[in-house]
Amino acid sequence: MRNPKRLDSFYKEFCEIHKKYFPDLRFGQLCSNFFGWLMSEKKRDLFFPEEEEMLKHLREYTKSICPDYKQEENWCYEILVDEQETVKTLKEVTVASECGFDTENDAVIHAELAMKDAKEEFPGKTVFIRTYRKEA
Repeated sequence: MRNPKRLDSFYKEFCEIHKKYFPDLRFGQLCSNFFGWLMSEKKRDLFFPEEEEMLKHLREYTKSICPDYKQEENWCYEILVDEQETVKTLKEVTVASECGFDTENDAVIHAELAMKDAKEEFPGKTVFIRTYRKEA
């Protein structure tokens, strides 16, 4: 089963774009206009894109319609290390972090690169990534 939590950030950004840039359109009107643009301009069948790709296209569509549209760069990552010696407790220590990514996927890609360094620096420790969207 796919992780349903992926939908939270998708619907949150969709709602933000709808409210700010298309407040006079009903949901169906916005979807119909956007999907028509997606198929005619991008030659993309709306059945196949994952949520992150759909948001990328929605941002591009919004920018093409609304010249004042600006995507805020607000995705962040942290690289954390479990400094505890036992499995019973968890003592998370942030060893790297960075913000300013357009998408969660971009943050993950950069985090995975940083994670390799952290695994070398902390051999035998549990190293993991946490991504989050920094609120404006």
